[in-house]
Amino acid sequence: MKKKWVIAFCLLGISVLVRFPYYFVDVINWDESTFILMGQSLLDGHLPYTELWDLKPPLAFTTYAFLIMLLGKNILGIRIAGTICVFLTAWLVYLVGRNIGSNSVGIFAGILTIATVTAIDSGQATMTEHVACVPLVGALAWLVTRKMTPGALFLGGLMLTGATLVRLNLAYVVLGVGIWLVYSTFKHQTVELAGIAAYCLGSLSLIFLTYCPYLIKGDSLIWFNSVVLAPLSYANSAGHTGMGTEQKLLFACLIFGILNQLWQRTSSKQQREFGLLQVFLLSTVISIIQGGELYEHYCIQIFPLLSLTFALFWARLPKISRLLLVTLVAFGLISILKPIYTQYQVIGDRFKEVKPLNHGVAYEIVDYLQQHDSARKPIYMMQDQIVYWLMDLKPPSKVVTHPSNLSRDYLFKYIEGAAGSTEAELSKILAKKPEFIVKGGENSPYIEDHPAANLLLKQVLTTQYKLAKKIADREIYQLRSF
Repeated sequence: MKKKWVIAFCLLGISVLVRFPYYFVDVINWDESTFILMGQSLLDGHLPYTELWDLKPPLAFTTYAFLIMLLGKNILGIRIAGTICVFLTAWLVYLVGRNIGSNSVGIFAGILTIATVTAIDSGQATMTEHVACVPLVGALAWLVTRKMTPGALFLGGLMLTGATLVRLNLAYVVLGVGIWLVYSTFKHQTVELAGIAAYCLGSLSLIFLTYCPYLIKGDSLIWFNSVVLAPLSYANSAGHTGMGTEQKLLFACLIFGILNQLWQRTSSKQQREFGLLQVFLLSTVISIIQGGELYEHYCIQIFPLLSLTFALFWARLPKISRLLLVTLVAFGLISILKPIYTQYQVIGDRFKEVKPLNHGVAYEIVDYLQQHDSARKPIYMMQDQIVYWLMDLKPPSKVVTHPSNLSRDYLFKYIEGAAGSTEAELSKILAKKPEFIVKGGENSPYIEDHPAANLLLKQVLTTQYKLAKKIADREIYQLRSF
């Protein structure tokens, strides 16, 4: 027992070590900023999708609301929460690895998990993928360490659906595990029909609980449009234009999982546990591929499961091969974790120069706007929407809670109060005459996909606004006083 807590402490220490220098960065991924805004709106008394809107299920925003309430209204607290999620995931991975393989398998898989979910693009932020991994891997750990009783399966279904209501694509995992349970019932008689019913009940009960507040308020249609129809529209509208690097990686994971399963089948004494791990891995891979547009940080969801699979594969190798593979992995981790060292240098330099550790363009924009917007007039952030939160403001339209949603006009019919097109929605925003409009940066080209809206924006900025300030590549436009 003492050894377990030593390992837990070490995993926590590693999690803090690799993530600490990013606690003070303003924006790592702008999705995180949107989740924070949605969570704050919930704390302010508004159900998700009623005041602000984003394309994620309700427990994602509930989680961020809880984190803000618990850790305070600051980015530091959000990033600390991300570290806790990474640690908990790594600890759960360790427990699964120890149960299926050995203590060394669990340790190796836990360390790999921390490194991979942090080193990947946007992995240093607190993303919904990090949050969802806790109940996802928690469900796996629960199911592989318990007999398949109705009670255990009820809680397993509850946890998996909890993960799904943070990352909706994980519904494929709920389905995949359900199919595996049916197969186990009729093929091996290891699961009773009552267990399958309990699994379904656990899943459906949590879905119903998220729906209840909308039912009570008479907003059932808002819930259905935002939680069901909008994500389906997104998945169907986000076209796949060939296999990118991320998709190749996912398919490689799929093949690796299948081959590893075939190899383990000939020698493993714990087929049920290992088979369940592969169901989780393959279902998660499929869920990411089928979820619409594919971004690199989506892979955070598969890394804990892939780390487990890889560690089990490693444990089957001869001793000399294991040593060589660990050495190669260590060099690989040093390479991919190099940006963390660079970020530590940034923090060290700011400390030596007696500058605030919090840094980034968003903080500079806030400083400028607070100096020039004493009347607290509305602003429109076309990027760096975290500025709204830092200044206790709201976006000028629920559509642009995440700025890029302005370009996804196919979603507007599911957003209450949205206009019929990108140009019409932008016109509605500009008609409010925000005192400042902030544009520019690497994420700004989304508006260029809609020429009419882009032309409207340029005309309004030219005739009604003046360029007041440039901060890095951001342009701050101020309304002219006529």
